[in-house]
Amino acid sequence: MPSPAPELLKSTSAPVVSLEPTAADWAFVAEQMSEALIILRADGSIVLANPHFAEWFGLPQGFFETGMDLAALRESIAPCFIDGKIFEEKWRHLTSAKVSGSTKIWEINQPAHRTLELRTLPLPSQAGTVLLWRDLTEKHHLQDALHRAQRMESLGRLSGGIAHDINNLLTAISGNLSLALHHMETGFPAEARGLLATASKVALDGRDIVKQLLTHARKSVERVQSFDLCELITDVRGLLKHSISPLVLVEVQLPKSLWNVTADRNSIQQVVINLCVNAVDAMKGRANSRLTITATNFPRAITRPAGHGQAGTDYVRLQVRDNGCGIPPEILQSIFDPFYTTKAQGEGTGLGLSISHDIVAKFGGWIECESQPEAETTFSVYLPRGEKVAVEKRPAPTSLVKRFPSTASAERILVVDDDAMVRTVSARLLSGVGYKVDTAIDGVEALEWLRTPGNAADLVLLDVSMPRLSGHDTMHEIRHLCPGVPVVMCSGSLTLCDPDAPQEGDPMAPPDGRISKPYDVVELTRMLRSVLDRRPAGAELCVA
Repeated sequence: MPSPAPELLKSTSAPVVSLEPTAADWAFVAEQMSEALIILRADGSIVLANPHFAEWFGLPQGFFETGMDLAALRESIAPCFIDGKIFEEKWRHLTSAKVSGSTKIWEINQPAHRTLELRTLPLPSQAGTVLLWRDLTEKHHLQDALHRAQRMESLGRLSGGIAHDINNLLTAISGNLSLALHHMETGFPAEARGLLATASKVALDGRDIVKQLLTHARKSVERVQSFDLCELITDVRGLLKHSISPLVLVEVQLPKSLWNVTADRNSIQQVVINLCVNAVDAMKGRANSRLTITATNFPRAITRPAGHGQAGTDYVRLQVRDNGCGIPPEILQSIFDPFYTTKAQGEGTGLGLSISHDIVAKFGGWIECESQPEAETTFSVYLPRGEKVAVEKRPAPTSLVKRFPSTASAERILVVDDDAMVRTVSARLLSGVGYKVDTAIDGVEALEWLRTPGNAADLVLLDVSMPRLSGHDTMHEIRHLCPGVPVVMCSGSLTLCDPDAPQEGDPMAPPDGRISKPYDVVELTRMLRSVLDRRPAGAELCVA
């Protein structure tokens, strides 16, 4: 069969179709993405930005149609950050020539709080850069909830022993007060004074136990900083003392020259407690049970396992060792898997080691485990070395003779608390050191008192949790009514009075001071005096 004529082939061939994407094609793809996107030319001008970027950073529609460049963009998104210094650091990273392929976490607060992961990708031939932000907000919320649930699990496993010790403390307080009353009635006040001092000391010991529990349980703001690991281990040992069987011998071996570590202190405390609780469970029912906590410096010159740690970085090694049942070799490689557990139902979720592994890795460290069946098990935690921080000297304990110092002051304090006993005790403590004191049962009554002609307070001591009007709402009203009057918040909840914990109300207008219950006269007067002394001279007390 003869071949077709060239003219026929030419006439019947399909037209050539270009597969090169147009600018409209790229814009369509960008609009369908779940990430926020910006494409930059090498000169810093913006080629393309998708709607997610404008939405997440609160920019109006059509913002990029006027040919915006990086300088104009910088000015527009800076208000999204609550801290200008943090924004400057993020922006320097974004515009650096050395960040191609890197990632960075951005926390923005306007127009809504979001946790974003910025990834920078170079275009071919250095033609520009792709900036890609992924929204991790929901993922972080879920991780926080999981960590908190695991923290509460470990707290529940510690609570039985702590309840036992709290009952012992209450018995000691009640017994000493009963004996003191007896000696007062029989004419032996000197003996009563010593018993009352003992009861007061035991009450403060109980407060410290509760504070440790609340510190471990609270939802805290993560702060990566240098801190003293020895101090953390000592705190954990104090908590274990009140929560595990007295048959378990707890030994702590710490060098005098241990380096600080860099991480979030509360997160590392959770790791140490998890390891200690697991160790105690492994020794359950065994004679001569021994839990040993040690820490040593781990210089950069020491060889570390492949894939762990950064070259040229010093570490601190913390070890938790027990002489329990050990871990069989066949399951050793699975112990850090989420929800993996060999415990009976109801005795653990299998999250402790998995979360501990993630926490340590997040701060640039790693965890190792060595174990032999029916022998000892050692968990080793490696954390990056931190800078030495100056230790703040704590004031020397106040002697009993000086517990009620005179303030020699005629200043007036308004005490606002819905608990009658707390309100009465606080008023008596402050009256006893020379202050004039008025009281209110809640925020509504406090505001009525302040609006009454002739009434004026130099400071308001305000409970956080009250009926009718919360402490934070009351403080807001007081600052409108009496802008020159400082407010000190107090509460039995550490979360509500800890300046490091998330606070209700306006974060830009915190109280002038915070103090947690129970407090004694020395703590209370020291706090109020420091706040009163900071008040500007001639401040107007009330505008009612």
